[in-house]
Amino acid sequence: MSARKEQHSDAARDMWETTNDDYEKFRPSHDKAGVRVLLEHLGLVDNVNQTNGTAPPDDVSPTTYDVLEVGAGTGKCTRVIKDVLGEAVVSSQSFHFYANEAALREVHRVLIPGGKFGINFTADDEDSPLIHGVLDLIRQYKYPECPDYFVNPLLDSSWKNCFDAAPLFTPLQEHIFPWENQQTLPDAESVVKLFMTYSPIAREPDVRKECAERMLKLLTTDPAIEQNGNPLEIPRMSALYWCTKKVQ
Repeated sequence: MSARKEQHSDAARDMWETTNDDYEKFRPSHDKAGVRVLLEHLGLVDNVNQTNGTAPPDDVSPTTYDVLEVGAGTGKCTRVIKDVLGEAVVSSQSFHFYANEAALREVHRVLIPGGKFGINFTADDEDSPLIHGVLDLIRQYKYPECPDYFVNPLLDSSWKNCFDAAPLFTPLQEHIFPWENQQTLPDAESVVKLFMTYSPIAREPDVRKECAERMLKLLTTDPAIEQNGNPLEIPRMSALYWCTKKVQ
């Protein structure tokens, strides 16, 4: 491991040890509407009547599917699974960590013919002055070699390049829309704690301290970010992508 990568690894480990509680407290779950729309695009929600939202009659057995969810961890406890296992593979807020040809070949391997691969990104909406200002600051402090799409996968879509390198799927389709219920936080300090859990700023403690101080100053002095005693909204988008396994 190079000295730079080892330094970043140590910084990342320190970051997760010190921000774990803030991550659990301030990071939201996925927008329920976004999850449902992705499942619809993957053809996995025929158990509910799309017209009135009712469940099927008792004498009609619901359809079941084998769906694999791919995360991004150490891989320490993972095991290789068999070929042609599931109707769908879903990656939620993690594909940017393994956007490469090798990963796509594994997804292709475990899908049945005609199976679908779905990607769900939660993307901060930079049309908001608060989001734009904070993410611009994060870009100044992100660790060396951190891809820009780690900050915003909508503004830097180079994570899609692996699909061209490994043409194993039909062209990516996309559906991007605002969250149905946006998160609000009570004060600027809470907003800082939220964004300081972002992986691009897994840096040395002194660098993170400087970034947090500048972020708090931005949130409390920028005239475009007005709180006036009201909660601060963190507007987000559901960025959904899906494709179908090609049969070779």
